[in-house]
Amino acid sequence: MIIHTAIIDQDPVLLSELKQLLGLFCPEVVIVAEYQSLSAAILGIEGIHFDLLFIQYCPEDYDDSDVKSAFPECDFFIIWLAGTEKSAFQLPDDMLHDSLMSPVSAKELRLLVTKTVEELVVKRCSKTAACSHHPGHDRLVISEKRSILILLIHDILYFQSDGNYTKIFFIKNNCIAESVMVSKNLLYFEKKVSSFDFIRIHQSILVNREKIMRIEKLTGEVELHEGTRLPIARDRKKDLFLKLLC
Repeated sequence: MIIHTAIIDQDPVLLSELKQLLGLFCPEVVIVAEYQSLSAAILGIEGIHFDLLFIQYCPEDYDDSDVKSAFPECDFFIIWLAGTEKSAFQLPDDMLHDSLMSPVSAKELRLLVTKTVEELVVKRCSKTAACSHHPGHDRLVISEKRSILILLIHDILYFQSDGNYTKIFFIKNNCIAESVMVSKNLLYFEKKVSSFDFIRIHQSILVNREKIMRIEKLTGEVELHEGTRLPIARDRKKDLFLKLLC
Protein backbone atom coordinates (compact mmCIF):
# COMPACT_ATOMS: atom_id res chain seq x y z
CA MET A 1 0.00 0.00 0.00
CA ILE A 2 1.29 3.46 -0.94
CA ILE A 3 0.99 6.16 1.74
CA HIS A 4 0.94 9.70 0.37
CA THR A 5 2.66 11.89 2.93
CA ALA A 6 3.15 15.57 3.67
CA ILE A 7 5.79 16.98 6.03
CA ILE A 8 5.74 20.25 7.95
CA ASP A 9 9.05 20.96 9.69
CA GLN A 10 11.08 24.19 9.88
CA ASP A 11 14.33 22.45 10.85
CA PRO A 12 16.16 21.47 7.61
CA VAL A 13 18.47 19.05 9.47
CA LEU A 14 15.59 17.13 11.05
CA LEU A 15 13.69 17.20 7.76
CA SER A 16 16.67 15.73 5.89
CA GLU A 17 17.11 13.09 8.59
CA LEU A 18 13.45 12.08 8.45
CA LYS A 19 13.41 11.86 4.64
CA GLN A 20 16.51 9.68 4.64
CA LEU A 21 15.02 7.26 7.19
CA LEU A 22 11.73 7.09 5.30
CA GLY A 23 13.59 6.24 2.12
CA LEU A 24 15.59 3.48 3.84
CA PHE A 25 12.97 1.89 6.11
CA CYS A 26 9.54 2.91 4.80
CA PRO A 27 9.49 2.40 1.01
CA GLU A 28 5.68 2.58 0.92
CA VAL A 29 5.79 6.24 2.00
CA VAL A 30 5.68 8.72 -0.90
CA ILE A 31 6.31 12.34 0.06
CA VAL A 32 3.95 14.60 -1.91
CA ALA A 33 4.61 17.93 -0.18
CA GLU A 34 7.07 19.64 2.19
CA TYR A 35 6.53 22.92 4.10
CA GLN A 36 8.27 24.86 6.82
CA SER A 37 5.08 25.98 8.58
CA LEU A 38 1.41 25.15 8.90
CA SER A 39 0.41 28.48 7.35
CA ALA A 40 2.59 27.81 4.30
CA ALA A 41 1.05 24.36 3.96
CA ILE A 42 -2.49 25.74 4.13
CA LEU A 43 -1.68 28.13 1.27
CA GLY A 44 0.22 25.66 -0.88
CA ILE A 45 -1.31 22.23 -0.37
CA GLU A 46 -4.67 22.83 -2.02
CA GLY A 47 -5.58 19.96 -4.34
CA ILE A 48 -2.90 17.63 -2.94
CA HIS A 49 -4.18 14.44 -1.29
CA PHE A 50 -2.26 12.90 1.59
CA ASP A 51 -2.90 10.02 4.01
CA LEU A 52 -0.28 10.92 6.61
CA LEU A 53 1.14 14.17 7.93
CA PHE A 54 4.46 14.50 9.77
CA ILE A 55 4.33 17.83 11.58
CA GLN A 56 6.57 19.62 14.07
CA TYR A 57 4.79 20.00 17.39
CA CYS A 58 4.23 23.63 18.43
CA PRO A 59 1.87 23.73 21.44
CA GLU A 60 1.57 27.51 21.33
CA ASP A 61 0.42 27.42 17.70
CA TYR A 62 -1.88 24.43 17.21
CA ASP A 63 -3.02 21.03 18.36
CA ASP A 64 -4.50 17.95 16.72
CA SER A 65 -7.92 19.50 16.12
CA ASP A 66 -6.42 22.67 14.62
CA VAL A 67 -4.34 20.67 12.13
CA LYS A 68 -7.28 18.46 11.11
CA SER A 69 -9.54 21.47 10.54
CA ALA A 70 -6.84 23.19 8.45
CA PHE A 71 -7.21 20.54 5.74
CA PRO A 72 -10.91 19.62 5.65
CA GLU A 73 -10.64 18.04 2.21
CA CYS A 74 -8.19 15.37 3.47
CA ASP A 75 -8.76 12.47 5.84
CA PHE A 76 -5.34 11.78 7.32
CA PHE A 77 -3.31 10.51 10.26
CA ILE A 78 -0.75 12.63 12.15
CA ILE A 79 2.73 11.79 13.42
CA TRP A 80 4.10 14.56 15.61
CA LEU A 81 7.77 15.52 15.40
CA ALA A 82 8.58 16.47 18.98
CA GLY A 83 12.13 17.73 18.40
CA THR A 84 13.85 16.59 21.59
CA GLU A 85 13.14 14.21 24.43
CA LYS A 86 12.28 17.16 26.67
CA SER A 87 9.69 18.53 24.25
CA ALA A 88 8.30 15.04 23.65
CA PHE A 89 7.24 14.85 27.27
CA GLN A 90 5.44 18.18 26.90
CA LEU A 91 3.10 16.56 24.39
CA PRO A 92 -0.44 15.88 25.60
CA ASP A 93 -0.91 12.25 26.64
CA ASP A 94 -3.16 11.47 23.69
CA MET A 95 -0.42 12.58 21.26
CA LEU A 96 2.55 10.77 22.82
CA HIS A 97 1.82 7.44 21.14
CA ASP A 98 1.88 9.15 17.73
CA SER A 99 5.09 11.14 18.15
CA LEU A 100 8.77 10.92 17.28
CA MET A 101 11.55 12.72 19.10
CA SER A 102 14.95 13.70 17.72
CA PRO A 103 17.14 11.94 16.83
CA VAL A 104 14.47 9.90 15.08
CA SER A 105 14.71 6.18 15.77
CA ALA A 106 14.37 4.02 12.67
CA LYS A 107 12.60 1.37 14.74
CA GLU A 108 10.04 3.82 16.16
CA LEU A 109 9.48 5.34 12.73
CA ARG A 110 8.87 1.91 11.21
CA LEU A 111 6.43 1.01 14.01
CA LEU A 112 4.40 4.20 13.56
CA VAL A 113 4.26 3.84 9.78
CA THR A 114 3.16 0.20 10.15
CA LYS A 115 0.43 1.31 12.56
CA THR A 116 -0.72 3.90 10.01
CA VAL A 117 -0.84 1.27 7.26
CA GLU A 118 -3.00 -0.99 9.46
CA GLU A 119 -5.38 1.85 10.32
CA LEU A 120 -5.63 2.86 6.66
CA VAL A 121 -6.50 -0.71 5.66
CA VAL A 122 -9.27 -0.83 8.30
CA LYS A 123 -10.62 2.56 7.20
CA ARG A 124 -10.63 1.68 3.50
CA CYS A 125 -12.25 -1.71 4.13
CA SER A 126 -14.97 -0.01 6.18
CA LYS A 127 -15.63 2.45 3.35
CA THR A 128 -15.76 -0.38 0.80
CA ALA A 129 -18.25 -2.31 2.93
CA ALA A 130 -20.38 0.82 3.36
CA CYS A 131 -20.38 1.44 -0.38
CA SER A 132 -21.11 -2.16 -1.33
CA HIS A 133 -24.79 -1.82 -0.45
CA HIS A 134 -25.17 1.51 -2.22
CA PRO A 135 -27.28 1.37 -5.40
CA GLY A 136 -24.92 0.48 -8.25
CA HIS A 137 -22.69 -1.63 -5.99
CA ASP A 138 -25.18 -4.47 -5.51
CA ARG A 139 -24.51 -6.09 -8.85
CA LEU A 140 -21.97 -8.34 -10.51
CA VAL A 141 -20.67 -7.34 -13.96
CA ILE A 142 -19.49 -10.25 -16.10
CA SER A 143 -17.74 -9.79 -19.43
CA GLU A 144 -18.74 -12.45 -21.96
CA LYS A 145 -17.40 -13.02 -25.46
CA ARG A 146 -20.09 -10.99 -27.20
CA SER A 147 -21.78 -9.11 -24.38
CA ILE A 148 -21.63 -7.88 -20.80
CA LEU A 149 -23.91 -9.62 -18.32
CA ILE A 150 -25.09 -7.64 -15.28
CA LEU A 151 -26.45 -9.71 -12.40
CA LEU A 152 -28.10 -8.36 -9.28
CA ILE A 153 -26.46 -9.99 -6.25
CA HIS A 154 -29.93 -10.66 -4.84
CA ASP A 155 -30.80 -12.79 -7.91
CA ILE A 156 -27.79 -15.10 -7.58
CA LEU A 157 -28.64 -18.55 -6.21
CA TYR A 158 -25.17 -19.99 -5.87
CA PHE A 159 -21.67 -20.26 -7.34
CA GLN A 160 -20.20 -23.66 -8.20
CA SER A 161 -16.54 -24.26 -8.85
CA ASP A 162 -15.41 -26.11 -11.97
CA GLY A 163 -11.62 -26.11 -11.84
CA ASN A 164 -10.40 -22.63 -12.74
CA TYR A 165 -13.92 -21.73 -13.88
CA THR A 166 -17.06 -20.91 -11.91
CA LYS A 167 -20.64 -21.55 -12.87
CA ILE A 168 -23.06 -18.92 -11.58
CA PHE A 169 -26.69 -19.91 -11.13
CA PHE A 170 -29.20 -17.07 -10.96
CA ILE A 171 -32.90 -16.28 -11.18
CA LYS A 172 -34.27 -14.73 -14.35
CA ASN A 173 -37.75 -13.23 -14.59
CA ASN A 174 -38.36 -14.04 -10.90
CA CYS A 175 -38.74 -17.78 -11.43
CA ILE A 176 -36.52 -19.37 -14.09
CA ALA A 177 -33.04 -20.48 -13.01
CA GLU A 178 -30.27 -19.90 -15.53
CA SER A 179 -26.50 -20.21 -15.39
CA VAL A 180 -23.36 -18.74 -16.90
CA MET A 181 -19.80 -20.10 -16.91
CA VAL A 182 -17.07 -17.58 -16.07
CA SER A 183 -13.29 -17.98 -16.38
CA LYS A 184 -12.65 -16.98 -12.75
CA ASN A 185 -12.19 -19.32 -9.80
CA LEU A 186 -14.60 -19.56 -6.88
CA LEU A 187 -12.31 -17.65 -4.51
CA TYR A 188 -12.49 -14.63 -6.84
CA PHE A 189 -16.29 -14.51 -6.53
CA GLU A 190 -16.21 -15.26 -2.81
CA LYS A 191 -14.19 -12.07 -2.34
CA LYS A 192 -16.50 -10.15 -4.70
CA VAL A 193 -19.59 -10.95 -2.59
CA SER A 194 -17.86 -10.96 0.80
CA SER A 195 -19.97 -8.06 2.08
CA PHE A 196 -23.18 -9.91 1.15
CA ASP A 197 -24.74 -12.95 2.81
CA PHE A 198 -23.18 -15.94 1.06
CA ILE A 199 -22.20 -19.20 2.78
CA ARG A 200 -19.74 -21.92 1.75
CA ILE A 201 -21.61 -25.20 2.17
CA HIS A 202 -19.02 -27.19 0.25
CA GLN A 203 -15.49 -26.62 -1.00
CA SER A 204 -16.93 -26.08 -4.47
CA ILE A 205 -20.27 -24.38 -3.62
CA LEU A 206 -21.02 -20.86 -2.36
CA VAL A 207 -24.73 -20.26 -1.66
CA ASN A 208 -26.82 -17.14 -1.22
CA ARG A 209 -28.19 -17.52 2.31
CA GLU A 210 -31.39 -15.69 1.36
CA LYS A 211 -32.21 -18.44 -1.14
CA ILE A 212 -32.01 -21.36 1.32
CA MET A 213 -35.46 -22.71 2.17
CA ARG A 214 -34.75 -26.04 3.87
CA ILE A 215 -31.95 -28.26 5.21
CA GLU A 216 -32.48 -32.00 4.77
CA LYS A 217 -30.97 -33.72 7.81
CA LEU A 218 -31.04 -37.25 6.37
CA THR A 219 -29.51 -36.52 2.99
CA GLY A 220 -27.29 -33.65 4.15
CA GLU A 221 -28.53 -31.23 1.51
CA VAL A 222 -29.87 -27.69 1.33
CA GLU A 223 -32.94 -26.95 -0.75
CA LEU A 224 -33.26 -23.55 -2.37
CA HIS A 225 -36.54 -21.70 -2.91
CA GLU A 226 -36.78 -22.66 -6.60
CA GLY A 227 -36.19 -26.35 -5.83
CA THR A 228 -32.45 -26.86 -6.37
CA ARG A 229 -30.81 -29.30 -3.92
CA LEU A 230 -27.13 -28.94 -3.07
CA PRO A 231 -24.84 -31.16 -0.95
CA ILE A 232 -23.43 -29.93 2.37
CA ALA A 233 -19.87 -30.99 3.15
CA ARG A 234 -19.69 -32.89 6.42
CA ASP A 235 -17.08 -30.55 7.90
CA ARG A 236 -19.21 -27.49 7.07
CA LYS A 237 -22.52 -28.57 8.60
CA LYS A 238 -21.89 -27.09 12.04
CA ASP A 239 -20.76 -23.74 10.63
CA LEU A 240 -23.77 -23.67 8.31
CA PHE A 241 -26.24 -24.31 11.14
CA LEU A 242 -24.67 -21.61 13.29
CA LYS A 243 -24.84 -19.03 10.48
CA LEU A 244 -28.44 -19.88 9.61
CA LEU A 245 -29.53 -19.60 13.22
CA CYS A 246 -27.90 -16.18 13.72
